[in-house]
Amino acid sequence: MPNVTAKQLSEVIGVGIDKLLDQLKTAGVQVSGPDDPISDDDKIKLLESLRTSHGKTEVGGPKKITLKRKSKSELRVAGVAGRNATTKTINVEVRKKRTYVRRSDVEAEESKAQEEQVPVETDEVVETSEPEEVKVDKGEAKVDKEAEEEAARL
Repeated sequence: MPNVTAKQLSEVIGVGIDKLLDQLKTAGVQVSGPDDPISDDDKIKLLESLRTSHGKTEVGGPKKITLKRKSKSELRVAGVAGRNATTKTINVEVRKKRTYVRRSDVEAEESKAQEEQVPVETDEVVETSEPEEVKVDKGEAKVDKEAEEEAARL
C-alpha cells in the first residue's frame, strides 16, 4: 500500500473520511478530497501528529534501557593443612546492572536545572559584590594611612 486514497485509508483504519481529512490537515498534509492519494510519508506525518496530540512527546524508543549481566565462576580454596588436605570449591555469581538513559532526556533535565540555578547565582553575586567594595575602600584607607606615615617619617 505505497499510495492509497484517503477513502481507502479511512476504511482500513476504521475512521470516518471527514475525521481523517481533518486529522490530515492538522498534521500538515495537503489533501483536498477523499480521492487524493496519500503516500507513506504522509502517513508517518499523520501518525506523529496523532501521537503528540494524545500526549506522547517522544516518537522514538524507550527513554532508558537497563542491561543485566550475570557471570558465574568457581574459586578453589585450600582446606586445613595436614594429612587430609582437601580443597573446597566455592561457586561465585556476580550480577551487574547498568542503566543507560537517552542523552536528549538528560540534556533537557540539565538545561532545566541550569535555568533554575541562574537566578539564585545572580542573587549571591550581588550579595558578595557589596562586601568586596567595602573591603576595597578599607584597603585604600590603609594605603592612604601608610602613605601618610611614610611622609611623616621623611
